[in-house]
Amino acid sequence: MQRVDRSLVLASLVACTGPAATEEGPFDAGLEAGLPDATFEAALEVVVDGPDPQTLFRRTGLWRVRVSWEGIPIADRVLGEGDTVEFPSTARFEGLGAGPFDLLAWFDRDGDARFEGCPFPPDATTAVDPGRFENISAAAAGVVPGVPVALTLERRLCGPGRPETALSGQLEPARPIEAGIYFAFRPSEACGAGVGPGPAEFTLSALPTGLAAPLAFRYGELLPGCYEVTVFSDDDGDQRPSPCGGPARGGDRFVTTVGAVALVAGQTVALEAPVGLGPDARCAEVLTGQSGRIWLATDQLDGVPAGQRPSAEAPLRYSLVPLNGGAALDLALGRTAGTPEAPTKFTITGLVPGDYRRVVYLDMDGDAQLSSCGGLSSGPDLWTHVTERVAITPDLIEDVGDLVLTRALDCDRTRTLLSGRVDYPVESGVVGSGRPLRLELNPRSAEGERRSLLLATNHLEVGVPAADAGRRVFEFQRLERLTPGSYLARFFLDTDRDGLFGSCELEPFGDRAADPGTALDLPPVAADGAASPQVLPEVQLVAPACVAPVVSVEPTLTLAEGAVLPGGGPDDPPLYVRIEITEAGGWKEAFPQRESWLAEPFPPSLPALRLAPGRFRMVVWLDVDPGAPIDPCLTVGQVDARAEVEFSLSAETPTASPVLALGAGCPR
Repeated sequence: MQRVDRSLVLASLVACTGPAATEEGPFDAGLEAGLPDATFEAALEVVVDGPDPQTLFRRTGLWRVRVSWEGIPIADRVLGEGDTVEFPSTARFEGLGAGPFDLLAWFDRDGDARFEGCPFPPDATTAVDPGRFENISAAAAGVVPGVPVALTLERRLCGPGRPETALSGQLEPARPIEAGIYFAFRPSEACGAGVGPGPAEFTLSALPTGLAAPLAFRYGELLPGCYEVTVFSDDDGDQRPSPCGGPARGGDRFVTTVGAVALVAGQTVALEAPVGLGPDARCAEVLTGQSGRIWLATDQLDGVPAGQRPSAEAPLRYSLVPLNGGAALDLALGRTAGTPEAPTKFTITGLVPGDYRRVVYLDMDGDAQLSSCGGLSSGPDLWTHVTERVAITPDLIEDVGDLVLTRALDCDRTRTLLSGRVDYPVESGVVGSGRPLRLELNPRSAEGERRSLLLATNHLEVGVPAADAGRRVFEFQRLERLTPGSYLARFFLDTDRDGLFGSCELEPFGDRAADPGTALDLPPVAADGAASPQVLPEVQLVAPACVAPVVSVEPTLTLAEGAVLPGGGPDDPPLYVRIEITEAGGWKEAFPQRESWLAEPFPPSLPALRLAPGRFRMVVWLDVDPGAPIDPCLTVGQVDARAEVEFSLSAETPTASPVLALGAGCPR
C-alpha cells in the first residue's frame, strides 16, 4: 500500500465531494491510518435508487453516500436535500484507489453527517417514534471501482423484533388518507390454541405520508405472540389509536381494529381479509378540541412520602368543569404522565365550546375521578395541573402547550389517610355491569356526619382478579377531611347508583354486595401534623341471595320526518331489524340472539326485551344482513335507517317504551 501526501488527498476529496464534504470532517482518522492507493485511475460510480415515496417522512434532511475503507470513512457525497432529489441519482468518486470499499447511502434527517440507524438489539420502545432514527438506508461491502454499483434505499420500521417475523395483508382506504398510517400491537389472550400474549405493546409507523389507494403490505421486525392489532391514521400526532368518534375523543378519523392475530417467530402471517379504513361517521368535518403535552415536575420528587409518589401505573386523566353549569367531562388519556425530556402528547376532540375549569391529573387511587385535596371529596390525586379558566373555541383544535403536573404541598396536612383492600364479586350478565364501589362511614354517636366515599366509578375497571373465580381485589388510598369519632365503615357495590347503601334483601332494586361493617375510630388530627394513617382490615363483600328484578323495554319503531325505507323494490333483499343495547357500566348485548326480525311490513311488531335494572343506550337500525350486529356508525358506508335512545330501568320505572324514529345519519 502506498502512503500519499496529506495535501493531495484533501485536494482530491474536495474535487470529488464538493464544498459540503470539507465541513463534515470525517476523514482525519483515515489520514493518520493510511489510505488506499490514490493513483488508481478507475472511478467508483454509485447509482442510488429511492424507496417508495409513501414510506418517507416529508421533512428536511440530506441524502448522502459514504465510502469507507477498512472501516474508516474516506469520502462523502451529498445527493441533495429532502424532496428535491430525483431517483435514481448517481454519485461519482474519483482517485480513491483500488479498494475494496464499503458503501453506505442514507437519509441524513438532521444533516449532521452521522448515520444514526435503528438500535441493535431492538426493543419495544424504539418502535413508538421511528422517525427519530435514520431508518432509510442501503449498504454494500467489498466493492471495487470500475463497475457501477447499484444501491436501493429501503426503509426499516425500527421494530422491536426480527425482520423475519412479519404481518402481511391488504390496506383498502375508503378515500385518500393524508395522515400517517400506524399499526398498534397490544398483547392479547384471545388467540387460544396455546398462543400466549406478546411480551410488550408497540406501535409501528407504516406509511408516514398517508395512503391514497389500496396497497399490499408486509411489515417485519415484530415480536411473536398474540396481539390485538389496530390500524389507524394518526391525524392528531399522538402515535396511538384515538378515534375522534370514540370514547377517547382523539383526533384520528380512520381507526380499524383487525382483532386478535397470532404472530409466529420467523414466519409471515397473512391476514385473511383486507383491512378496510373508513372514516368515522361521527367525526365532524372540522373538529373542536385541545392538544398539547403533559409532563411531571420531576424536580419535586425529592422528599415526597412513599404513599404520595406518582405510580408508574397511575393513569393520566383530563377533567373539564363548565363555569356556567352543566355536566363535567372526565376522560382517560390512556397513558401516564411523561417527563420534561419525553412529554406525553394528547389530543381531545368533540368538546362543547364554552368556558371551563381544567384539571389534568394522575389518578393515583384508580377510581376514575378527580379526588384531590382541594376538592369536596378529598383523595390522593395530588399531582395536578389546574387552569382556572380555559375557552373551547368552535372548529379549532387549540395547542395549549405544556401542562406540568405539580404536587399540592398542603395535601398531607390535617387529613386522614384511609387505606385498605376489598375483595368483591363479579356477576355475569346485565346485573353484573360495572357499578360504583363505595365506602360508607356511619357515625356511631351524635357527633360526626354520614359520608359516602366513591372509591371507583366502575368495579370492573379497577383492581385485579382474585384467587377465587368471579371475584376482584382492589387496593385503595383516600386522603379525607373526616370528623374525629367512632364510625361503622361498610364497603358496598352501589347497584342502584344512588350513593347510599340499601340491601337488596330489603329493597329488591337495592345494592347486591356489601360487608357487615367494621368499627373505625378516628382520632383528632393535629393542625400542623402529617396525615393520620388509618388502615382498614381487609374485607370480602358477600353477594346476598337476591333474585335480580326482571324489568323490560318495549321498543316501537317509526320513521323520522322525511325519511323513507331503503330498498323496497321487487329485487331488493329483505330488511331486518338490528338492535344493540349497552348498559352504562359496560355490559353490551345484541338482539335477537337466535332469530331475526323482519322489518317488513313496516313498522314491525317487536316483543318486550327482558333486562335488569340499569341505565341503557339502545341503537336500532335496518340491515340486509341478519348476522352479528355492528353499529353502522362504526363501519364504512351509508347509514340509511338508524335511531338511538337512552333510558333507565329502576324501581320507579321498571318498564320503558321508547319510540325510535329511524332516519339517516349518525350522532356528532
